[in-house]
Amino acid sequence: MSDASCNYRLDGPWHVEEYARLRLNDSLVKRLYISYMNCVYLCFAYRISILRYDRDVERRLHKEIRAAERKLENVGRPKPQDAKGVEEVVAELDQLARIWRRHLPHNVMRSAIWRANIKYLVSVDDGIGHLGVKRGGQWDLCIPDGVTYYFVDRGLFYFFFIEEKDRMKVVRFGLGN
Repeated sequence: MSDASCNYRLDGPWHVEEYARLRLNDSLVKRLYISYMNCVYLCFAYRISILRYDRDVERRLHKEIRAAERKLENVGRPKPQDAKGVEEVVAELDQLARIWRRHLPHNVMRSAIWRANIKYLVSVDDGIGHLGVKRGGQWDLCIPDGVTYYFVDRGLFYFFFIEEKDRMKVVRFGLGN
């Protein structure tokens, strides 16, 4: 990855200013990001493997999963005041991830529901191109001015790449459509 620490702060649970206020070291920010993204990924993976986006309703979600989703929406509220509080948030996120893992079906990405949902998500015209090349200067992508970047959006995942020293490197990875 090109500048991983930039990505951790942009795609974590809080705004960049919050990380500056807390004066967190890079190691803790990385652990927070990984725990948070694990939860987000597992939440998406569970939903995409259980619910057909074009026809199912939320009530089909397991009760424990609905509770975990509510907790994820409110993670870190009230906002922690120091690194110890952030450590508690990381522990809470890791506990939530265990709930999704416990309920996630085996071979999740091979199920008929998963394949139908991915096909649906990729086919949705959300006004964003699924492949492209643009010039940088996008602070929210951690891409410096004038740098060419490439993006690939495949429904559930999206990636932004830049070329550094003759190698393609991920600038940002995200979930969602």
